[in-house]
Amino acid sequence: MYKLLRTVHLLLGLSCSTFLLMYSVSAVQMAHVDWFSNEETVTQGTAAVSAESALNPRALAQSLMQAGMSGELQNVEADEAGFRFRIVRVGTVHTVSYSAGEPTARLETRVADVMGMMNGLHHMAGFYREQGLTHWWGAFVAFASLALLGLGLTGVYLWFRMHKERLVGGVLLSAGLVIGVGLLVATRLQP
Repeated sequence: MYKLLRTVHLLLGLSCSTFLLMYSVSAVQMAHVDWFSNEETVTQGTAAVSAESALNPRALAQSLMQAGMSGELQNVEADEAGFRFRIVRVGTVHTVSYSAGEPTARLETRVADVMGMMNGLHHMAGFYREQGLTHWWGAFVAFASLALLGLGLTGVYLWFRMHKERLVGGVLLSAGLVIGVGLLVATRLQP
């Protein structure tokens, strides 16, 4: 049993190491923004608006997506003067502004660099996304999450089997739990 769990522990650790590296680098980037360049490429343009798609933001977004723009519709703001929305995919944000009665809509496209892509992947979660590849990313994140739980459980079992290391491991495990819970409580108490 010990050898099997040691092999499982090793395989789980190796299989989720890429995810841990990506999440740790992107977390450092979010915590220390000034350490990284975070450059975006910004382009401006226009898109023709048909009479049907001028009726509401969803119709215009759908016509833009059929014309090749991909992503999810977000941040819709509408009033009598027109509407504004974003079509977002990881690393790319298309901001669309339309004034009522105009034949075209204004487009602004921001494309992030590698660190911006990693930041977007860091915040993406779940299977509710509209794009196909993001479903795969959600599956990989779910696997990595389960692998980390398995890694922790097998690690505790393997540590407990090593009688000479129980005291040191117990102190380190307890200290890690106290620090982790303390940080969680501190973030919840922060004004």
